[in-house]
Amino acid sequence: MKRLLLIFVSLALFLLIPSQGFCFEVTAQVSKNRISENDSIILKITLRGGKGKVDTSVIKDFRVVPRGSSTSVSIVNTSYSKVLSHTYGLFPLKKGTLTIPGIKVVDGSKVASTEEIIITVLDQQSDLKNDGGSSNIFFARALISDSTLLTGQEAIYTFKLFSAAPFYDARLIEPGFEFFSVKKLGEKKNYTKNISGKIYNVNEINYLITPERDGNFTIKPAGVTMLIDEKAGNSNGFGFNSFFSTRKTIKINSNTIQVEVNPLPPYNGKEKYTGLIGDFKINADLNKTDMQVGDSATITLTVSGTGNIMDTSIENINLPKDSFNIYDDQPEKKEELNSEGYSKKKIFKKAIVPLKPGNFAIPEISLIYFDTKSGAYKKTVTRPIALIVTKSTTDSGSDLQISENNTKKDVIKKEEVKFTGRDILPLKQGNNVLKTQKNLSFYLFICLIISPFIIFCLIKFFTTLQKKGKPNSVIMRQKAINSLKKAKDSNLSHEEFLNHIRSTVVSSILSKGNITGESLTKDEANEILQKSNLNNKEIENILETLNDIDSAKYGGRSLKKDNRRDLFSRARHLLKLCSLMILAASILSFMPIKARAAQIDESGTLFLEGVKEYKAGSFAKAANNFEQIALNGIKNGELYYNTANAFLKDGNVGKAVLWYERAKKIMPFDADLKFNLDYAEEKLKDIKDSQSFKFTDILFFWENYLSSDLIKYSAIFLSFTFFLYASIRVLNRKKILTTSGSLVLILFLLVFSTALFDYYQAYNANSAIIIPEKISVRSGLSEDSTELFILHAGTKVKVDKEKDEFLRIFFSKGKIGWVKKSDAIII
Repeated sequence: MKRLLLIFVSLALFLLIPSQGFCFEVTAQVSKNRISENDSIILKITLRGGKGKVDTSVIKDFRVVPRGSSTSVSIVNTSYSKVLSHTYGLFPLKKGTLTIPGIKVVDGSKVASTEEIIITVLDQQSDLKNDGGSSNIFFARALISDSTLLTGQEAIYTFKLFSAAPFYDARLIEPGFEFFSVKKLGEKKNYTKNISGKIYNVNEINYLITPERDGNFTIKPAGVTMLIDEKAGNSNGFGFNSFFSTRKTIKINSNTIQVEVNPLPPYNGKEKYTGLIGDFKINADLNKTDMQVGDSATITLTVSGTGNIMDTSIENINLPKDSFNIYDDQPEKKEELNSEGYSKKKIFKKAIVPLKPGNFAIPEISLIYFDTKSGAYKKTVTRPIALIVTKSTTDSGSDLQISENNTKKDVIKKEEVKFTGRDILPLKQGNNVLKTQKNLSFYLFICLIISPFIIFCLIKFFTTLQKKGKPNSVIMRQKAINSLKKAKDSNLSHEEFLNHIRSTVVSSILSKGNITGESLTKDEANEILQKSNLNNKEIENILETLNDIDSAKYGGRSLKKDNRRDLFSRARHLLKLCSLMILAASILSFMPIKARAAQIDESGTLFLEGVKEYKAGSFAKAANNFEQIALNGIKNGELYYNTANAFLKDGNVGKAVLWYERAKKIMPFDADLKFNLDYAEEKLKDIKDSQSFKFTDILFFWENYLSSDLIKYSAIFLSFTFFLYASIRVLNRKKILTTSGSLVLILFLLVFSTALFDYYQAYNANSAIIIPEKISVRSGLSEDSTELFILHAGTKVKVDKEKDEFLRIFFSKGKIGWVKKSDAIII
């Protein structure tokens, strides 16, 4: 009985996972891409989500022989979709490169086409025997980013292994990189690629190679030794190898790579050549240009580009030694492999300490490199930076004297740290700013909360049934499951297989009618199914399955492997259908619908323009760009924070507080947000009367210390924990509400009620922000109504009621009135 319960619970959990529907789609696959003139290939046309006639008359290079068709049915959100497969044998009519053109299939108003497939037909079968027939299944390729290099120039060597069948225990034999220095780049990549109708799994490895001398060199092939199934080379292309196939070892080699390495042309310039080869830029930045004697500043030198950038070194900055001390930091290195090549950065930081006052300039810093694109030596330089050094306000002498032999210790006066200026913290940038931060919807939250309760009730129900005896529906369903298990045995004879499959179908139908029995006519089956909750199409599919089984059993037809697999699949589908249809319909009705994806490309452009405008001081334009992204549907706390920053910099306090409050709902514990919101609230003019505590503020005080998402997911976790504990206790026939069980239940109810209160606040307790610089709150819905009081930009109010284009707001005790919706925007 426990085994039955385990199976039922697993099926129930499986039905909690949402599914997606099929659209009308047609695909084509071939068993081989290379054959001899006396060979043939298998073409498989698969139709998903519809029916239609396959027109093979467009195939002119082959003689087409139909091999049969098969049908399978899939359950998707309580509806069913057929997948039709048509198989054809293709015999070449000539040698050379032949084409299977796109095959069009029409299903009413829906039209779909396959992709074109190229087939190579060779002269003799011997051309295919060199690799045991597996060259079409496994092969390797080696590529290089540039086959003509200079001594010291970097290139990327790529090895790719293509496989259209499983392999095991693969071992890489690395290529021969003689006269090259080598560095492996990143991790191995794995992806799929469609080559002439065949799907290959591709394993890719990249190396950074640098020639150490000039000359013509051959990079020897890379290789892979691996185990494959003995019949992998003779696979029909659709993965139907024998279950008992043995394995053999094969070796796959890539092609060789020829590389021509030339010496660098002579350098005749006056400045020192750095040895760099590639494309480079150098930038300099000083964190402050006004200093006092004894202060320190950091100059950052960034060398970026492609090539041997890690060989870069920066000579000392040309500043007067008697006027500055310079201290070097450890260089920082950054590397990235992207579609444009292997890009790198090397960052040098130097601390400079002025010893004397005066006006100075950090001169240009240059790098000489050989540009591989133009084939000439080039120079990249930084801009000169002006530096003003004034006398120290705390130094009694004229200059700062530093001596290595000075043993006198400086006396440092400690001071309290005070604000020397007030401003908001900067924008947030990065990949996460344009990603919508999804909240857990109320309906999904309730579904996840009650799902363990439903499973617990099912377990409780079946344990009760165990005491009272099994009903007929359960007995017949168990019989159907057992028959299906027996039919799975591949060693069964034709007759034994059909007996078990028919028993599965008959028992499934009888379980639907809650009756027992051994046999069933088509009319009896139809009568039982008509009384069930199944629609006419589903009933037709079931009766068709029963008819196909009887035809195979009593009609004397030979049952092929594909037909056997199809009947088994349909019987298994029927068992699921008759057992769990009602449960699936009730659970899947709660599943949320996916929202439409945001237009990231357009939003990305607006965001970059907004950042640019913000840095240029055009805060109004930046605010409009950020606000437009948010209004387009992207819900992101960092985006709202940036929008508020721009409005605050522009002097629009109302809009700034509005967007800070919206950001606070998503990321309530962000330190930057809290700092900037406090800064904005210092600019507010209205003072709210102190309010007494509400009962809910005391009961749910901990809501202010935990994020909304943490509370909701904690409630879901505690629900699963408690009902899992309760289910185990029920199966063991033990008391549920022990001390541990009671504590978990109380904690769950407390967290669950807090989560419900949070949803209530989000949907019912609306607040709004005053936007204009000053508005009049009136007693009615017209401009002629009495002015009750005045509010200013940024003030937060409660929305009590909405009517037409007006809101009734509550500011503090006794201060209630009406304002326009455009003057007070809901958070």
